[in-house]
Amino acid sequence: MTEICFDVLGIAPTKDETTIKKAYRKLLHSVNPEDDMQGFQRLRTAYEEACRYARKKEDVREKSASEQFMDRCREVYASFFRRIRPEEWEALFDNPVCVNLETEEEVRRAFLTFLMEHFHFPAEVWKCIDRTFDISGDRRTLTEWFPEDFVDYLCQAAQDEGILNYDLFEGRESDDFDGYIEAYNRFRQFTDLGMMDQAKQELAHLRTFTVYHPYGEIEEARILLNEGKKDEAGEIFVRLGRAYPDEERIVSCYGQFLQMEGRWEELRGIYDRLLEHYPDSAAARSGKAEELIHDGAYREAREIVLDLLEYSPQDERLMKDLMDANVFMIEELEPLKAAGELDQEGLMDLGWCYYQNMKFEDALAVLDSFTPDEEHVLDYHNLKGRVYLTMDKNEEALKHLQPWLEEILKLKPDGTKKTQRRLARLGYAYYTIGSAKAAIFLRGGEESGLAEAMEYFDKAIAAETEESQIVSYYHTVADIWRQRKEYGKVVDACDQMLMRNQGYYPAVLLRQEACLHLGMYQQVADDYQRAVHMYPYYGRPYATLIKMYFMFGEYDKVQEILSLTEDNKIQSDALQILTARYRAVTARNREDLEEALHILDVLKEKGWSYASDVEQNEWSEVDYRRGLILTDLSRLPEAKEALEASMADGGEDVSRLFGYAAILMQSGEYDQAIENLRKALKYVPDDTGILYRIGWCYKLKGDYKKALPFMKQVLSLDPEHPRVRHVIVELYERLARREEDNEYYLLALPYMEEQVEKYPEEYYLVEMGLLYLDMDEYEKALVWFEKAREKNPESVFACNNAGNCYLSMNMPEKAEPLFLEAARLMKNEITPLPYNNLAKCYRIMGEYEAALLCYKKNMELFPDSADMYLLLGDFYRENEQYSKAVATYEEGMSKTDTPAPLELEMLRTYGMKGDYAMASSLMQRLRRKYPEDAVLCQLAGEVYLFGFEKGEEAAVYLETALRLCEKNENRECLLGSLYLLGRCRQFLGEREKAARCFEQYLEVCRGRDGRSRKYEEFFGERGRRKFRIGCAWLFLGEIAEAERCFREMHTEKYRCDGCARACCYEKMLGEAMILFARGDVSRAIQKYKEAAEKVPDDMEHRFEYEQMKKWEESP
Repeated sequence: MTEICFDVLGIAPTKDETTIKKAYRKLLHSVNPEDDMQGFQRLRTAYEEACRYARKKEDVREKSASEQFMDRCREVYASFFRRIRPEEWEALFDNPVCVNLETEEEVRRAFLTFLMEHFHFPAEVWKCIDRTFDISGDRRTLTEWFPEDFVDYLCQAAQDEGILNYDLFEGRESDDFDGYIEAYNRFRQFTDLGMMDQAKQELAHLRTFTVYHPYGEIEEARILLNEGKKDEAGEIFVRLGRAYPDEERIVSCYGQFLQMEGRWEELRGIYDRLLEHYPDSAAARSGKAEELIHDGAYREAREIVLDLLEYSPQDERLMKDLMDANVFMIEELEPLKAAGELDQEGLMDLGWCYYQNMKFEDALAVLDSFTPDEEHVLDYHNLKGRVYLTMDKNEEALKHLQPWLEEILKLKPDGTKKTQRRLARLGYAYYTIGSAKAAIFLRGGEESGLAEAMEYFDKAIAAETEESQIVSYYHTVADIWRQRKEYGKVVDACDQMLMRNQGYYPAVLLRQEACLHLGMYQQVADDYQRAVHMYPYYGRPYATLIKMYFMFGEYDKVQEILSLTEDNKIQSDALQILTARYRAVTARNREDLEEALHILDVLKEKGWSYASDVEQNEWSEVDYRRGLILTDLSRLPEAKEALEASMADGGEDVSRLFGYAAILMQSGEYDQAIENLRKALKYVPDDTGILYRIGWCYKLKGDYKKALPFMKQVLSLDPEHPRVRHVIVELYERLARREEDNEYYLLALPYMEEQVEKYPEEYYLVEMGLLYLDMDEYEKALVWFEKAREKNPESVFACNNAGNCYLSMNMPEKAEPLFLEAARLMKNEITPLPYNNLAKCYRIMGEYEAALLCYKKNMELFPDSADMYLLLGDFYRENEQYSKAVATYEEGMSKTDTPAPLELEMLRTYGMKGDYAMASSLMQRLRRKYPEDAVLCQLAGEVYLFGFEKGEEAAVYLETALRLCEKNENRECLLGSLYLLGRCRQFLGEREKAARCFEQYLEVCRGRDGRSRKYEEFFGERGRRKFRIGCAWLFLGEIAEAERCFREMHTEKYRCDGCARACCYEKMLGEAMILFARGDVSRAIQKYKEAAEKVPDDMEHRFEYEQMKKWEESP
């Protein structure tokens, strides 16, 4: 039966009646006897049975003295009206067991453990407990026994006066007083925080108790006032004020209500009577001061307020009272000053009034109007220093604060209130000097300034006697270290604050944030628990914890905390920013991002205010987060503007610089992106993400040599980086192609080998094959493409590139099935490569109809691609179908955004066709359209020379091309233009000029000493380049050199890159040219004819053939 009753109550069997009561009370709310009489009876029976079990004496060993002591403690606590009387506990604590050396520690530990669940005491009882068990004086030992937050709670409870007057409770002994106290604490916290909806819900809960306390009605009246129901609220205040005329809180609230209503006659004597009972009551004294101000006794009121401000310098009500009293003082003193009737005492009073009412310029004007005598010099420097300090004129402030300190140090106690007040300012004087020096340092002063400031703060703390002031000094110190980002010192300062005042909420918040920066994540969570236990409806501790969860990517926990804040209806800008961030990070679609952006847009429109829980210098987070979301929404101009705004006024940090650089990269502003990334790198010099992006920017700029060191640094810092080796390979490949230097391919090779060893994925296996393909190592390339196909049998690119290898090796019959397979495999990844390469394969094999079908298939797949029209036009030209080629180019120009290549090939086609009029007309239009295009001018020279035999016009275009090549550093165009200009001069009979052109051509190809073979040995280009160099030698009359080049060309067993010819006609032309040079004209012409038949669309060699025939036919 015993076990069953505890099962019904939902707790383990226990002898503790308080625990049984709590369980019963908790379940009682869920069982309504009118709806479920059986369930109610079952619960009541279980409760009674559990109580009998708890009270039943067991035949066990005799309890120890300490156990008996704790039983008596439980007995006293169980009776509410005994529990709240200090004399009950004093009698208990007089027991020798509490001081006996053998039992003292055991009893102390047991009683403090008891307090974990039994803690609803009035302040007088807590002080009795503290005196007996030394809670405040032995915190270190207690933290070894108990959790730190529990020890902090004990210390705070021992110091606080409490918010409830336990003597006012009414009820039966069996009533649920503990439940009422907990409900009241929540109720009052809601009203204090202005959370009236929650307060009204808690009020409804409070009314379910049979316990009564007048403070509950006070809070109800506050709700009514908030709703504008003054009469109903007033009825409560008046009734309670008259029923409890000597109760401090009730009478203070009653008095404030009368003041608010202007019922000053009814107020007479209320505060006086209260002060007779509580002469130190701050509420009564401030109320009395306000009464005196109303009565015109503002000097007396001002003295009261100044006394109170000594202990509560930040109290807003007191500051208002002081300013109200000062208004009357100023009205009295200003005319006297104008009449010159104020002595220095009066001038000082007027100066203080101006200062306290924030009329700083007026205060300075008064102080500048006289030189203080010996009696007033201390207060003069005090006031003037404070005015300058408040105005942030710190250098000027120090000129007065230091003399003020010196004057204080000269003082000797004389028993007067004035001297006592002055001496009490010693700590504050040190503090103000420290504050001024710190402000100067933080604005860019010397490092020694900070050390000096900290020395003054240390002296301020040592000299100060008020604990609250010491805490405020440490708060300033913590804030300075926070601005310096020296978070370990922030934690030290916060610990000092909390050691003196365990309930000092700002210290908990500061320490929590500092610990987040230090990676002390358990302390972040602990301080969160501590903060929300103190004030569960303030946003910052939740926000700091959420930031920690963001760091770990624990978005479920982020959502959990955000949901908790929504349930508690916490109004917080910081939480709004984090909510937007969470929704952006977890966004599944554009609508989610737009919703996150809307939250931030609302905050931006509202703007920062002093009411915000986000500090002013952190408000730029709104723009930063907006910038990131706008980036994700591809609204780049707005994103850039937002990120620029987030970094204004010194808001730069690594993440913002990084985000801004990302926008600049997407906008193509690479130099600015690099500049911002380099700034970020100063904060984190070994950050691989930043180094990688700097390298990437240089890569996007085409500055590959500058990109390489950054990528290599990333690799050295992070050898497991998944992509950087491949990027290094890409950079070397691009340098190889740009500088036409095979050495770069060799440098890339070991990085690619490492990449495939570490990450043997299909993509990198294909890339390894492509590197070998670029190096003309086709057998090795095939091995890697085959490995890629083993990894993924449906790899389009592995099939396609394997086919390319066979094509380059002059094995089109092996290439064809691979290209067909690649085309078949195209599903998710559609690419023009298989059909283009298949068409090339068929052209080499002479199967022109099949090639045409492939080109047309690609045009169906890619109707807007200029490349498709270029390839099909080239096919038609090869087959001398020039009209179809022109029509193809025209169609392409109407459909693509990049018509320039098509326009140039149309010009070439008119040259092949021999249509001078159309070529000239087109050229005029293109020159106007592309006035700085060197390639266009080179092509025009080629067309006019070889197509129309217009040597002089060709020369003009080629000379223009050379000028533009030098300007644009286009090496390939430079070489082509030099060669063509040499041919042009040769055609015009200008042999010396022609020779100079060919010599310059060879110098660019082989260097000034003629020894470099880098250009002509470049992979994939050796055949055609050796042919062209051989031609240059031949035109210079160097037949032996030309023969050597043509011979080497004959030894090349692989095709040149991109060649779709059925045979290498350059080899035939080389033979023809040597034959002609040696005088064997007939055989030369026959070779030219064979080449022209094989490749009828090459203008130069058709031109050469025609020139030979003319030479042969000439007499």
